[in-house]
Amino acid sequence: MFPPVVTQPQTYGVTLSPVCRAYTGAVRNTPDMQAWTQAAMAEPPPGEVPA
Repeated sequence: MFPPVVTQPQTYGVTLSPVCRAYTGAVRNTPDMQAWTQAAMAEPPPGEVPA
């Protein structure tokens, strides 16, 4: 699994076929992908240094 393959369509508003939507949804719902996404969301924004 390469995360950008399943995250970029949603990020950039790309319309996917039903099969591709099912695949990206299944990958996004794996425990590893959910943990990776939560960890990424917890990081500070680019250019912001944590105190």
